[in-house]
Amino acid sequence: MKGGRDYGMDSALRMTREIMDELVWGGVSSWQYWIAVSRYNFRDGLIYVNESEREIVPIKRLWAMGNFSRFIRPGFRRFEVEHDSAVLQVAACKGSDGDRLVVVVMNPGSKSEEVELHFANARGANIFDAYETSKANDLKVVSRGVKNNRYSFPAESVTTLVIKGVGVKRKKREN
Repeated sequence: MKGGRDYGMDSALRMTREIMDELVWGGVSSWQYWIAVSRYNFRDGLIYVNESEREIVPIKRLWAMGNFSRFIRPGFRRFEVEHDSAVLQVAACKGSDGDRLVVVVMNPGSKSEEVELHFANARGANIFDAYETSKANDLKVVSRGVKNNRYSFPAESVTTLVIKGVGVKRKKREN
């Protein structure tokens, strides 16, 4: 309930960090946001309304939450991801059929981070869609199709990779 509205990535990254920590370390099975629409002067909503101007303003927290809620659906299971970045935070889930992976990557740093991602069963793992929330993008598709295994994540961003057609083997303990 911090005072003043925040339309930018600062509170979006803070919320994303909370979601990731609770998914990865807390083992939660869902995460909800209590105040979707706010008319007050606090950092408490996903959308602000300005009643006198009859204006609705979606903010970066809405889009950052969408990096999770649009793609990680009921029945998905979290699995561990290994990477070599000290900056990036990663949460990954697979669909109940094991044929769809969703990897959410947050880069809270001040510069772009590039990493190499590998999956237990690499067959088809490089066919994906990437959705980005950043200063410049609101959950926008920034990449589609076949890629190599190196991925670049912009500074102060949340990116979701949706990888289809991959049978994922369990490598480590599933939460």
